[in-house]
Amino acid sequence: MRLFAVLGGANLIAAGVAAFYGAALSVLVPAALVADGVALVLTAKRRKVCGPLDTAMFVISILVLSAVGAGLAFTGGPEVTYSATSSQVSASGIDLAASTNFGAIHVSFSNDPALAYRVVFYNPPGAGLHFGGTQHSFSADTAGTVLTLKASAEAYSINVTIGSRYHSNVNASSSLGSVSFEALDHHNLEKVRLSASLGSIEAVVRNSTIAGLDVSASTGSADVELSGVRPAPQLSAPVPINVDGGTGSITFSGGFTSEWAVSLSASSGLGSVSQSLQGFTIDQQTSSTLKATAGDPGTTQSFAVTLKVGTGSVSIDATWG
Repeated sequence: MRLFAVLGGANLIAAGVAAFYGAALSVLVPAALVADGVALVLTAKRRKVCGPLDTAMFVISILVLSAVGAGLAFTGGPEVTYSATSSQVSASGIDLAASTNFGAIHVSFSNDPALAYRVVFYNPPGAGLHFGGTQHSFSADTAGTVLTLKASAEAYSINVTIGSRYHSNVNASSSLGSVSFEALDHHNLEKVRLSASLGSIEAVVRNSTIAGLDVSASTGSADVELSGVRPAPQLSAPVPINVDGGTGSITFSGGFTSEWAVSLSASSGLGSVSQSLQGFTIDQQTSSTLKATAGDPGTTQSFAVTLKVGTGSVSIDATWG
């Protein structure tokens, strides 16, 4: 088989994908170089000599891929912003659905009473080129008392800021990028769902009400911090806090007041579970599992924390009281 010819074609395809979709070169370039290295080793072991035309094509493809990744991707793409003031929004609740394939997503809240929402699409320096078609879409529709925001992109990263006066449902997902979420002071959160296929997830919720948190990281790490959180008043069941990891690690930090009971369960398929707990009663503990409670978890106004990972580790630092 003409390995250099095949690899040269593969490199040109990777360069084309990177240029068209703005794919993260930090993923494509290393993957292509690893494949090239494997092929070179196989060729050397079999003592096959590639022809001069194949070798030339292979070298040119490497130069093209490097040019796309290093020479043309250092200037970020145009930034696009959508926003509205609180006087322009009659709704009392905001439902956000944000997704991107190659970019990152950041969701935060503002105490500015004049702000309803601000959604920014941007292409960070070094993220790739944008020769393709439409790179993002956005819509804002009001039905009754709820404003629904939908933001999606192929390669752009998305930064969303929501005014603190609104009850908010958040669903944010990225295929190859990271997802971060911050609600730092007196926000009314409903259900928050964060997911990433290859990237990491970071969620910080402090001094806010919440009806549920669902974090799912397939291969990246998940870092979750809860401090001074309160159950949403309309709930008739414990608030579910679920953090699910595939091959990455989970770090959980919790500071709960004695006003709310907490049940905590953690498990790892092939990794370990470590803990530093204050105010909790440990009901069960092995090297890969943990069950602990604080207060009376049978009450409806409480939190049910579940941490589960396949092959990574789980680290817990939590206090109650």
